[in-house]
Amino acid sequence: MQCLILAGGFGTRVQAIAGERPKALLPIAGTPFIDLQLQLLWALGVREVILALGHRSEEIESHLDGHPLQRCFPKLKYCDDGGTPQGTGGAIVRASALLKPNFLVTYGDTLLRLPIHKMMEEHKNGPCPVTLSVYKNKNLADRSNAKLVNDRVVYQKNHPAPDMNYIDYGMMVLTRDHFLSHASKKRPFDLADYLEACSLEGEIQPFEAHYPFLEMGSPSGYRNLCHLFETDQVFLDSLIRDAKR
Repeated sequence: MQCLILAGGFGTRVQAIAGERPKALLPIAGTPFIDLQLQLLWALGVREVILALGHRSEEIESHLDGHPLQRCFPKLKYCDDGGTPQGTGGAIVRASALLKPNFLVTYGDTLLRLPIHKMMEEHKNGPCPVTLSVYKNKNLADRSNAKLVNDRVVYQKNHPAPDMNYIDYGMMVLTRDHFLSHASKKRPFDLADYLEACSLEGEIQPFEAHYPFLEMGSPSGYRNLCHLFETDQVFLDSLIRDAKR
């Protein structure tokens, strides 16, 4: 499986913690976050990774150059925004020459407990160009932005309806050709714009997650993740076990 990691943001919410470092290199119990994310993806069956980078991209590439993880990902590739932010949607377009017909997309600040092999299989066997992982959070972790109607995802990121009780879980499978044919020509543009358009056409099928997601894109999320790894030395192993269930 191939996964595109969107890791080109400025990390403004955690800038007070990160300083000038790119968010992906923030340490979690002494280990750079990107190392943990790649280890988890490898354990779940991902064998090809593309990192869509922007802010201080050279530092991330330097960190991974010669890293032991490169033995797991000999096809690790980078796609830089060229010094001009492309937005999450534009970053996918920029990486399009590297993408397989069906590919995973996730964000560079999340650790997700999800059986992604099963998700990919359902996508390939399903009727929709998008398979979106969702979690029934009922507005607890963050504001819900999705609901399920007739085995389809109704998704509204910016103006969610009051009856929405699911949240985008941060992992999806996209069909390359469909995405490129519907991608905005404007730059930058948000991946959420594409997802909302697909939602209106009934083109998103759900894949339900059963565990809250972990993130380090906010100060509270970062502190929580550090605490989990500092108090449980094998916490990554438990994430992997949960994800495979």
